[in-house]
Amino acid sequence: MGQYSSGNMKPRMAVLGLLAQGRTTAVALARSIEQEFPHANFAPNSAHSNLPRLADGGQARLVEQGQQTSLDVYEITDLGLREFQEWLYEVAIVPLPLRDPLYGKLVFIGPSRESVGRLIKIVELFESATQARFGSEQGKINTLNIRGVKSPRVELQRIGLTYTAARWGGEARRLTALREGLEEFHAKLPEEAGE
Repeated sequence: MGQYSSGNMKPRMAVLGLLAQGRTTAVALARSIEQEFPHANFAPNSAHSNLPRLADGGQARLVEQGQQTSLDVYEITDLGLREFQEWLYEVAIVPLPLRDPLYGKLVFIGPSRESVGRLIKIVELFESATQARFGSEQGKINTLNIRGVKSPRVELQRIGLTYTAARWGGEARRLTALREGLEEFHAKLPEEAGE
């Protein structure tokens, strides 16, 4: 484990993890990535590009050629399973890096009414999108609750959805506080010439 590892999940680990569940093709893997990680913003070609690389590195192997390369069947190797399990049980030593685009904008924005006003509109867009994602996760949780299925897999899914809903909810509250702070600051700024 690297000293400065953040534990962040990269597309490679998502591919290895899904391969650990059984043999698959790039097409099926791409569907699984989208279904399991809808908000990760992985590149659409993550499955197609990672499978051959993993095979070249010995973490996966081609077990059956399909009519097209996207239909080739792959499975995880012992080396790939070890690498995935190391990541799975790795403990992050430091928090995730703070590379928040809004923080970057706050650092570089000038304290003019126009620039702060424009930033407020950007924050409102982020806030609205985050609240929508929170609502989406809550809807999925409610659907599971209504169905009343009590299997270990569904319970684990419910716990995962509760975790992501809490993250989106926390992010929405953080963005609301940022917007309110910017609005208060904006109201105190002097009128600019020409307004």
